[in-house]
Amino acid sequence: MRRSDCTLCLRCVAGCERDRAHVAIRLPQPSSAPPDLERRRVLIAGAVAAGVPLVAAHLPLAPLGRQTPPIDLLRPPGVGDQDEAFLDRCVRCGACLAACPEGALHSDGLSVGLAGLLAPRLSPRRGACDPGCTRCGDLCPTGAIPRLSVAEKTLHPPGLAVIDRQLCIPYLRDESCLVCEEHCPVAEKAIQRAAGPFSQEVPVVAAERCIGCGWCEKVCPLEGAAGIRLVRLDSLPAEQ
Repeated sequence: MRRSDCTLCLRCVAGCERDRAHVAIRLPQPSSAPPDLERRRVLIAGAVAAGVPLVAAHLPLAPLGRQTPPIDLLRPPGVGDQDEAFLDRCVRCGACLAACPEGALHSDGLSVGLAGLLAPRLSPRRGACDPGCTRCGDLCPTGAIPRLSVAEKTLHPPGLAVIDRQLCIPYLRDESCLVCEEHCPVAEKAIQRAAGPFSQEVPVVAAERCIGCGWCEKVCPLEGAAGIRLVRLDSLPAEQ
């Protein structure tokens, strides 16, 4: 039978009395050649250039240069606030996005202008960063995401958890909610319990223990914006 004639109906498999008809799926073998980073950069530059008129038509005020990152623009572990160096080295290959087991990494839009288009960002509300995972750095072909051990990763958090008292349930009303504290993976708990304005205890962040995993933001039961979220370290006051 010609391959082009097969419709994968599987009737031959079901009807073969001698069990000699089988279906096999062959996966393409990965290439052993190193990635052509220069070619990727050229392709990215071309894609961005081609998209400029479209962006300009729909978002006429979209900034073209690099802008100051918003406080919730988190990069992969180890990048920290080094956005300029990160964007220069990142080739938008998507390896880190595909490797993240929690689905925490996503392609950014125009948060810092076109210079940051498609660069990976960490979105804890969608997925937390597994404290024991280092896949994104291990697979990054250019070193834009540093290769860190699990121990080193805890020393380079993507951000710090901050409680929004205008949203957090026990700060607003006399209802118990300590879901963020219960799910904090840090053994000593980076989120502590304290007396609140009502009869219920409230969560407070022990900044020196926070590893920036984002589990607290991920599990917050509020709809929409969470009552606790990760923010960039460079957006915090110096005493933090």
